Amino acid sequence: MKLLLRSELKMITDANLHEKYPDVYSDLRLLRFLRKSKDRDVNSAADRYRSFLQWREKNKVDEIRDMIEDCGGSFTPTSVRLQVVASYFPMNFEYLAQETDTFNLGDKPVVKPAILNVDEFDTRGITEKILSSNSDVALEDFLNYWIFLYE
Repeated sequence: MKLLLRSELKMITDANLHEKYPDVYSDLRLLRFLRKSKDRDVNSAADRYRSFLQWREKNKVDEIRDMIEDCGGSFTPTSVRLQVVASYFPMNFEYLAQETDTFNLGDKPVVKPAILNVDEFDTRGITEKILSSNSDVALEDFLNYWIFLYE
């Protein structure tokens, strides 16, 4: 599989992404793509991995992840448009930032999982906002917010 992805893996290595985001760009991730195929079809797994990399590039996932790390632990979107979307999906990440500073396992902080209070989400409101002809928020902003949350 690595031979099939030689050029993609070289770009990842050259950009040092495998060290910056080992959970995304590692042999373990390649293995997950290979295991997804019931018959362990290496060509299919390589194609899916390429699609995964293209999706990450198209949606600027690594830039969003950099933005998260640049927030200094506040977990607050820096983009005004993402902040508008966040107002429809309120989450308190400040608590998580405080907790990660308090608990440590060796030299790595323990990150507590976020609880999504789905009952507070205003899905109708964000949908109307996105579909409005004079909206300052687009569907892309909504998708970027979800990428922000899940990265």
